[in-house]
Amino acid sequence: MFSCSTELKFEHFVNVALVILCSISLLYYSLQLAAAFQGTFATNILSNCAMKKLIIFISAAVFTSSCHKDLDEVLPTAKQNTLSTMQRDSIPDSACLKIRILKDSTMIDETAVAFFRSATPTYNTQMDAKYFPGYGIASLATLTSDGVPCASQCIPFRQTNAVGLSIGSKESNNYLLKLSYLHKFPAGIHIWLKDKFLSDSVDLRSKNYAFTVNKPDTNTFGSDRFKVVIR
Repeated sequence: MFSCSTELKFEHFVNVALVILCSISLLYYSLQLAAAFQGTFATNILSNCAMKKLIIFISAAVFTSSCHKDLDEVLPTAKQNTLSTMQRDSIPDSACLKIRILKDSTMIDETAVAFFRSATPTYNTQMDAKYFPGYGIASLATLTSDGVPCASQCIPFRQTNAVGLSIGSKESNNYLLKLSYLHKFPAGIHIWLKDKFLSDSVDLRSKNYAFTVNKPDTNTFGSDRFKVVIR
């Protein structure tokens, strides 16, 4: 066991490590968010630098340790906790998908969903971008669990994720929904588009989905026809 002096030094290390962790985590999260939605240079920074390893090490040492434990007990426990967390999360932080609506081959609108453990399924002003209709012939937005339409939305990963889609159209038309972008998604995760009106479904990873909006029939558009199920 540690001596009293060693315990105090280790407690001081924990406090300093917490400050370092908060600073690094803030920078890391900002880069993740940029990489998820923009695919910029942040992607290369995150994949090539040692920041991830540093955060995991500090987190393990700080949050699973106690100044009354021997280091031989602390580090194996921290490693085990970190690995069990990684195994639970089939979709990693900053994984992102984009769905596009097209008329013939012309893109009309697009919406995005990103995954973060710190996100909430309800609307979050800090992480979600509320959708504002434009002047196109059609519109596409995701829906938070409390019904807020979003141009881009962050959600936490669960074994089965269901995200509603809101479809708007100024007139009756034929459209196409397709997966336009996929980032950091494991091969075994399916992205099912569910059509409540036609009782149909398709995995957007393998096939696009054609549908028709009939303006006199409100069941063919709006926020109750489509949802995306990710599992």
